[in-house]
Amino acid sequence: GGIGGDTVSPETIYQGVYAHGTRGLAQGLGCHLHRKHSRRRRRCRAGEPPKKTGPLGTFNLIHLRPEVASTRTEVGHFEGDLIIGARGKSAIVTLIDRASRLNLLGDLPGGYGAENVLACCIELFERVPVELR
Repeated sequence: GGIGGDTVSPETIYQGVYAHGTRGLAQGLGCHLHRKHSRRRRRCRAGEPPKKTGPLGTFNLIHLRPEVASTRTEVGHFEGDLIIGARGKSAIVTLIDRASRLNLLGDLPGGYGAENVLACCIELFERVPVELR
């Protein structure tokens, strides 16, 4: 670790400075922070859910999926993953049918942006036999 064998994350330092409110920042601690704000901005009021959707927008949660998808009794329900290699230099898309365990892999040589991932998924789904769609 660091000096004396202990390491401290940047978030711990921020929490320590902001925990003292204006006292900590009035003593000059705020000028040493990367972001020199006197207080943190809340994303929403305490106890309220966020008003905006996240970067993924609205999507179906796993526990809300159809029962036939959970029990794996019907083909055509796919799960997808994006696997990003070391330092973000390579990426692949995997699509797996929950019932038949059909596994589709697609390479993303042009990067793993949303457009490339979507194009790869469309190409992979076009290869799926009609009886599994």
